[in-house]
Amino acid sequence: MKHVLRTVLALAIVGLLFAQPALVGAAGEDAKPATPTKAADKPATKSTTPAGIQQEHVAQRLKLLEERFIELAEALKENEPDQAARLIEALQHAKQNLLRHRMLEIAKQLDGGELQQASDKQKQVTEDLRRLIDILTKDPSRLDELQARIDQLERWKAQVQDLIDDENRIKNDTDNIGKKDEVLANLDKQIADLENVIKAQKGVMGKTQDATKQGPRAVERVTGDQEAVRKKTEDLAKEVAGQKGTPSDGSGKPSDASGKPSDGSGKPSDGSGKPSDGSGKPSDGSGKPSDGSGQPSDGSGQPSAGSPSQGQSGPSPKSPAGSMQKAAEHQKAAEDNLAKGKGKAAQADEAAALNDLKDALDKLKAERDRIARLPKEAFDEIAKDQDNTADKAGDLQKEMAKASQSGGSQGQPGGQPGDPSGGGESQPGQQQVQNAQQKMQQASKQLKGKDKGGASKSEQEAIDELKQAQDEIEQLLAQLREEMQEETLAALEGRFREMLEIQKGLTAVTSDVEEKRKAGDWDRRQQLLVASLSKEERQLAGMADQALLIIIEDGTTVVFPRIVERLRDDLVAVSDLLRGEKTGEYTHTLQKEIEITLEELIAALEKAQEQLQSQSGQSGQSGQQQQPPLVPESAELKLLRAAQLRVNRLTKSFDKTRPKSDALDPALAREIDNITRRQADVASMAESIIEGYYQPNIRPIDEVPLPR
Repeated sequence: MKHVLRTVLALAIVGLLFAQPALVGAAGEDAKPATPTKAADKPATKSTTPAGIQQEHVAQRLKLLEERFIELAEALKENEPDQAARLIEALQHAKQNLLRHRMLEIAKQLDGGELQQASDKQKQVTEDLRRLIDILTKDPSRLDELQARIDQLERWKAQVQDLIDDENRIKNDTDNIGKKDEVLANLDKQIADLENVIKAQKGVMGKTQDATKQGPRAVERVTGDQEAVRKKTEDLAKEVAGQKGTPSDGSGKPSDASGKPSDGSGKPSDGSGKPSDGSGKPSDGSGKPSDGSGQPSDGSGQPSAGSPSQGQSGPSPKSPAGSMQKAAEHQKAAEDNLAKGKGKAAQADEAAALNDLKDALDKLKAERDRIARLPKEAFDEIAKDQDNTADKAGDLQKEMAKASQSGGSQGQPGGQPGDPSGGGESQPGQQQVQNAQQKMQQASKQLKGKDKGGASKSEQEAIDELKQAQDEIEQLLAQLREEMQEETLAALEGRFREMLEIQKGLTAVTSDVEEKRKAGDWDRRQQLLVASLSKEERQLAGMADQALLIIIEDGTTVVFPRIVERLRDDLVAVSDLLRGEKTGEYTHTLQKEIEITLEELIAALEKAQEQLQSQSGQSGQSGQQQQPPLVPESAELKLLRAAQLRVNRLTKSFDKTRPKSDALDPALAREIDNITRRQADVASMAESIIEGYYQPNIRPIDEVPLPR
């Protein structure tokens, strides 16, 4: 409810905005007494022409609005100071730009027949009214603040992951001191196995491509082939991550695969990435390659049993095993699509899987080259590497501390819900990063003293601290993403409501012009007015285009962006029709369809906000949950049905208004193509829902003046 009062005032200003364009057209009418009205409704006027009188009435309405600003600001000052400040800012804008005074000057020019001068000043006043609407309706500071905070946390999360990967690499090197030949042999085997998996995946892709041409039944028969390759990928990922086929803790006994570090005696641990018992078989962590920058996968991002970081299961996304795990997920998605006969969707998943496999291969080879360059006894080199990583952790901790001292993120106010950034409190994960740095410094000292077991234990403790830090950051990120989605939905709804009010005004003026045209009242004044309407429709197309970019960037919906895309194209089409002075039934019908589309989009956004509120807080319980779609699937299906009904109505309307002759002027010929494309677009949207993905079709709008 916090934006309701400002929105109501903004809509009142929209009324003023669309009172302006019709004034110049009325200025040339013969001076005649104004229609009698109640004194309470309209004040006494000095103007003598209808246009001048109307302009004075607009100025009077603005005066009443200014008084309302003051009253509301005073009422909100105590409980909602931010909203009161926004109202005062709008009032100051109106006064500084002398809006009411300029409106009265325009009235005098209209009375004197100075149409061009009046028109120029009206355009300036119109732009100032638009800025006034922006002040009242747009709240970029909140969205910018949220986005800045999310960006900051995302950056910290990535830095923590880099520290985890670095520390895993260092621990891996520590555990494998003296085992260089075994590590290299193991890496060579893994590289060869992965190359075979890549070859098999390419074979499946070829089969899918051929089957897609033959039909769904043929596509279904490829499912088993993809399943077999997926299982090989998963097995190899586990082997690379050190989760199976591992020997014991050094005594030949099997490990418990808990991933716990050694006991400090120097013996290899059961799952920490330490070498095998010397049999030549790798342990569950020995020699496991890094994430591409040299980081190993034996513990990258994978919590040990009893680790506080239970939410971060599986290998690091940056590790070779992580890339293979991603490949397996894409392969499983391809399987599902193959089983349903969806050849195109399966091909997209298979291509993604192949890219992940190639990425894993590059990382394995990079790790092999790095290990080959290390000496067999590399305590000093590893200690130096550990010092560098500790310095990185220290730099991150200092950055977090600085953000805490400033009371927020990057100069933005702190104190978000669940956000400890306000009031100088520590940032999420800050204490754990500091603890990890201390463990790293301890490990460096132990390495310099050639205490391999002690260093390995300290390194594992540093990793565990960093995982806790990562979890804290992710929990806050989940909350902020949910809040960001709420703000995005509200912003889109506000934009579409503003567009709807503007479109209603344009539709009414267009209808009025057509009535005058039928009555034989068509002259230069009407032509200028229609040209102005065309420009206004073009501006609405720009607003739709901006909304479309926001929706596509969100990337969670299939039908919703296509509807907005078609809305934008309809607005351009109406602008073209008006530019060609087509103000008849078809143009009016298309304008009404635009209004209906906006109402449907607003309804979908309202439903999305209701659903988001009912699920509020659930995403914060698990930072790993997938982001929900911007609007629910049920709302998307309603939009799709409405789009088909819209095609039906437009087809009937065009058929009723088309000329009897076969020849059509260019504008109407384009509309036939437009309806044809619209029907094809509905079919494409239905296919997109089935396939489950959306390919944006962003086409530039020539000469679209974007709203300020």
